[in-house]
Amino acid sequence: MYAVESIDGKSIYFTTSAQVPSIRSAPVDGGPERTVLENVVGHSALSIGPGGLYYLSSQSFARGQISFYDFASQHTSPLLTVDHPVHHFLSSSADGRSVLYTQVDQEDTDLMHLHLK
Repeated sequence: MYAVESIDGKSIYFTTSAQVPSIRSAPVDGGPERTVLENVVGHSALSIGPGGLYYLSSQSFARGQISFYDFASQHTSPLLTVDHPVHHFLSSSADGRSVLYTQVDQEDTDLMHLHLK
């Protein structure tokens, strides 16, 4: 569904189209893919950073959590719990010092009326 290239250009990391997505990787030059993380949230909530992946690890109507998967240790660490809904998209700086995410502070809805004859 959504893919990012590793910083060294040797691998591609992507989310699956399953109802509960996973993150997988494959060598750019071809070869077998492998599952990196199971049960992630959102099809485009993935960003590459130095030494790992930033991803949306949980989400509800009221909050979301952003985590980091470290390639070397193969360990996940929570980075931030956001006490607002979070949209399914992440971006990070090349130096790994910042992550951009969309926080929903307010949702508006209009109730409309259709008058039928």
